[in-house]
Amino acid sequence: MEEAFESAKKKFQDGEPTEDMVDALAWLESTTDWTRLRRSDGSVPIPPREIQSELAFTFDWCARLLDTTPDVVRDVGLPTTRLYSENPTVGGLAAIYENWASQRAALLRKQTEENLAALDVPLPATFSPQAVATAFD
Repeated sequence: MEEAFESAKKKFQDGEPTEDMVDALAWLESTTDWTRLRRSDGSVPIPPREIQSELAFTFDWCARLLDTTPDVVRDVGLPTTRLYSENPTVGGLAAIYENWASQRAALLRKQTEENLAALDVPLPATFSPQAVATAFD
């Protein structure tokens, strides 16, 4: 689980998540534990024989081995203790989504600055009252 969270939080390459990052996020997001599904009458559906063995080594299966609920780990991560302070799962999936959004925003900001510089357009940070006053004189 930790490795999947770590992989999903890595740095983008060329402005895009790597295949490993996408695979890790897909593994974390997948809900594959058919044993937790319930019909309206409360019974558990029996999946086709070909997918009955697919639960092993899934995120849901790992969470159950750790005696926790997969949705809780997805929401907040695994518990952190004073002996386990460097927990890559903290923040759950939201931390991964925020990481991806900030990386995407940084790339777009960099591209915008490069495009504006190539067009010789002053960036807002370079504006001063004197520069604005003299630009329109």
